[in-house]
Amino acid sequence: MRRKSTYGFTLIEMLVATVLLAIGVTASLGAISAATNAEAEAHRIQTASMLARQKLADLAVQGLNGQLSAVQQQGTFAPDEPDYHWSENSISTQYTNLFEVTVTVTWGSGNDQHQTAITTYMQNVDQGTLNSTNQSSPSSSTSGGFNGL
Repeated sequence: MRRKSTYGFTLIEMLVATVLLAIGVTASLGAISAATNAEAEAHRIQTASMLARQKLADLAVQGLNGQLSAVQQQGTFAPDEPDYHWSENSISTQYTNLFEVTVTVTWGSGNDQHQTAITTYMQNVDQGTLNSTNQSSPSSSTSGGFNGL
C-alpha cells in the first residue's frame, strides 16, 4: 500500500492561481489607466475654467474703463495655452450699461472637442457719471430705513 502525498500544489491548482493572478493584474492596470485619464481630463477642465475666469477678469477691466460693448469675438490663449480657444458673447440687457457676458473655452479637436462656459452680468461704468458722483458731498440727512448695502 502506497500512501498519497498531500504536500504541495497540483498542476491544476497552479494554473488556476496563475489565471486568477493574471485577471487581477489586468483589472488593476485598467483601473490605473482609467484613473490617469480621469485625472488628465480633470486637469484640462480646471485649466479651461481658470482661463475663462481670466478672460472674464479682462472683460471686467474693460467694463471699469467704459469699453464693454455688445460683441461676439473669439481668440486663443497662445502662446501659453495654444490648445485652448475662447469665444465671448456680450449681449445688451434692458438695463443701461449692463451686459450679459458668456465666455466659452474650447479644447480638443474633431470628435474629442470639449468646452466649458461661464455666464455673468457686467456693468459698463460711465467714468463721467462715476467722477461726478465721487465729487459730490455726502448727504447727512437720513430717513427711517436702511441706508447702504
